[in-house]
Amino acid sequence: MMFALKSYIYDLYFQVYAFINSSIFLILSPFFILFNLYKNKTFEQPKNIIITGACGGLGGQLATQYSKPGTVISLFGMNNDQLLTVQKKCIRKGATVEINVVNNSDRELLKKKLLDFDDRHPVDLLIANAGLIESQVPSELDLEEKTQRVVEVNVFGMMNTVLPLVPRLEQRRNGQICIISSLSSYIDFFYPGYSGSKSFCNAFALTLRRRLYEYGVGVTLVTPGFLDTPMSTTLKNSVKLTPVDEAVERIQNGLKINVAQVYFPYNTFLLTYCFNLVSPNLREPYSRFVSYLNQRATLHNSKFIKNN
Repeated sequence: MMFALKSYIYDLYFQVYAFINSSIFLILSPFFILFNLYKNKTFEQPKNIIITGACGGLGGQLATQYSKPGTVISLFGMNNDQLLTVQKKCIRKGATVEINVVNNSDRELLKKKLLDFDDRHPVDLLIANAGLIESQVPSELDLEEKTQRVVEVNVFGMMNTVLPLVPRLEQRRNGQICIISSLSSYIDFFYPGYSGSKSFCNAFALTLRRRLYEYGVGVTLVTPGFLDTPMSTTLKNSVKLTPVDEAVERIQNGLKINVAQVYFPYNTFLLTYCFNLVSPNLREPYSRFVSYLNQRATLHNSKFIKNN
């Protein structure tokens, strides 16, 4: 008991220390911001674009919004009919569009398709959007199998998409990479496979950005809240969903000025980010208390419905 209490005291000490450091950094932030505005490279409207996870939702809407005469887009996804639907929308806006039915976990085939497109149309913008969440995986599968499938798409599939083109972007000293993650990466009471895989995406994207900065290549991490897309259909009754049009506008604006991270909605980002700053030992009691209140509320509502 005393040892556990001592551990919590250390956590409180580190929390105070983190607060002091954050305050100092806040004071110095205006200088850092001005310096970054001077040094940061911005990009023109991309002409040759690759988008994975483009069967609809965020990927499909990004493809549509980037479509204009002179733009060439290569769409990747798992459903041919849905890709054709997105392709038609893009063509109506004047873009030249190719479709590729490829699983992003098929490393060799995906690499071949990516490099073939880049040979013909040097890529200006690569958007790694394909993703999977446990609620989309067959419910009869156990935790191990669900987690393996999610990680295969969200981690290995993302790397299979990004890494083949990195040497070419470095050589051309131009181009952008956009990696779609999630605000759920900042919290630990969601699906473990999804949150864990998106945490990997965060670290990978921001570290890759630092590496490619020297080559004039931009990398932007996008951490949206829950979007009103097919991926979130099972969550519509439990969380507030952000309209896809709003998400696309914020992503495009962020890519235009080459920011490190695009996040939305702001209130959800603030909540999840601040929650993530708290040490896990202090965060856990709060999480358990919230879960307890939710269970009590659910029990109370079920009794009320039964009695009425």
